[in-house]
Amino acid sequence: MYSKFLKYYCLMLISLLFSIQGYCQVNDAGLWMNVGLEKQLNKKISLLLSQELRMNENISEAGTVFTELGGQYKIIKNLSFSASYRFIMKRNLDDSYSKRHRYMLDLAYKYKFHKFNFSVRERFQNQYSDIYSSSAGAVPATYLRNKLSLKYGIRKRIDAYLSGEFFYQLNNPDGNELDNERFTAGMSYKLNRASDFDVFYMINKELNVKDPWTSYIIGIGYNYSF
Repeated sequence: MYSKFLKYYCLMLISLLFSIQGYCQVNDAGLWMNVGLEKQLNKKISLLLSQELRMNENISEAGTVFTELGGQYKIIKNLSFSASYRFIMKRNLDDSYSKRHRYMLDLAYKYKFHKFNFSVRERFQNQYSDIYSSSAGAVPATYLRNKLSLKYGIRKRIDAYLSGEFFYQLNNPDGNELDNERFTAGMSYKLNRASDFDVFYMINKELNVKDPWTSYIIGIGYNYSF
C-alpha cells in the first residue's frame, strides 16, 4: 500500500512540474543562493540559521536578501515542529528596499520507503512590511503554505527530489484564495558527514491576478550541521 501511495505522489509531482510549462510565459529569470547552519542540541532539538540572496531581473540585481533564525523540535520519529523568524530586505521598483518581518510555524511529517522519502509540510506564516513607514505596516499578510516533496536516493551521497508548494492567503480583503505556486526539481550531494551541497530548478508562478508573473529560478545552497 505504501509503495502505491509513494508512486502516486511521485507521478503527481512530475506531471505538475512539467505540465505547468505549457501555459507559463517567461517574465523573469532568477538565481537563489543560500548558506545554512544547523546545530543539533540533542536528539530532539536543533537550531537553524540561514542567509540567502535572491537575484532577479534576469539575474542582474539583488531582489531579496534575508536572514532566518529558527528552531526545530522532533515530536516523534517522523513528525517535527519548527518556529522561525526571517528579516527580509526586498527591492522596490524605485530601487529602495522594503523591510519585512516574517514569522513562521511549521508542522512536517516524513516517511521513508526503501530509497524514497516522502514529506508533507504545513506552514502558517505572518509577514509585516514597512511597519514604521507604511500606513498598512501593522496589518500582516497571513498565509497557509502546503508543500509536498519526494526524494529518491540515487547513490549513497546523491539524492534527487521533486516538490510542489501552494500559497493560500488567509486575510486577503478581496477574498481568500491561492495566489502563488512553486514547482521544483533538484539534486543534493553529501560532501561529508557534516555538509551537503544542493542545486535546483524552480518555476515560481503567481495565480488569480490579471497579469500573473512567472519566474524561472536556478538555486544553489550549502548546509553545514554540527
